[in-house]
Amino acid sequence: MTARSSLETVTGEYIGPGATCPQFRLDSGETISLSGSHPVLTEGARLTLTGRWRQMSKCMQGREFRVIPEGD
Repeated sequence: MTARSSLETVTGEYIGPGATCPQFRLDSGETISLSGSHPVLTEGARLTLTGRWRQMSKCMQGREFRVIPEGD
């Protein structure tokens, strides 16, 4: 089970597929990669996602944010 207190929330816009992981632009302007159990993604969709930053990224592009589904 995931410790909810260790999770973070990010807000931004889905910008499209990446080399291996979906690309997401944070409100700060940084582009990151998403992994995990994210919702169905539509380009241009604004989302608030909950998860945690991965120390080692498998996504090949930017930092990786692993999305944790609600209720886990």
